[in-house]
Amino acid sequence: MRARDGSRVTSKRRGLRPPRLLVSLLLPLVVMTGCGGGSRDAEQASRADVPLTDVPAGQQRAIEALELGSAWPLTPRRGRLGCKAGAVLFRSGETTYALNDPARKLGLPSPEEIWPVRSPGPAANPLRRIKQDDRMRIFREALACEQHAESVGSCKAELRRTNGLSEADLQQIENEGNEQVWPPLTRTRRPLTPLVAAGLTLCPQ
Repeated sequence: MRARDGSRVTSKRRGLRPPRLLVSLLLPLVVMTGCGGGSRDAEQASRADVPLTDVPAGQQRAIEALELGSAWPLTPRRGRLGCKAGAVLFRSGETTYALNDPARKLGLPSPEEIWPVRSPGPAANPLRRIKQDDRMRIFREALACEQHAESVGSCKAELRRTNGLSEADLQQIENEGNEQVWPPLTRTRRPLTPLVAAGLTLCPQ
């Protein structure tokens, strides 16, 4: 490009470049963000590889959730599993937990804090025309009817009449209550049995 007097003018309309200071500040952030998940996984893996104290080397190993699939019962997805004289131990982080009675007799803590209660998924077929609070009350009353074997039929018939329900409606509510583990039912945990069985294979037969 030339000016009217014939001299050359350099164009300044080039791609905008971010200031070097800004780039130098942002680059470490990008690197740290990209590596966050991997570093957590690596930390868990490294802890699972640290041997359990007082357990023979041949009677312990690292274990992860993939080995048990949907039967994995604990919140941590990996840890250190060991067996000593029939006592099955599991370490997560800095804590070693007792997975069976022989291990509890060693004074080790129960895994309650890392052993979650199972939460059901969405209801398969709720009776939506009735509010959930009312469905839960009806479910509770239907269970109470079953405590009186000689009058279950008449008790549930009265329950249907007072709530304007058909027999199919009540059955639908009972199905949802059992599926969602509504009170007075109590939610359960996945059994530790598969993890204990894996640990027992590490003890000498």
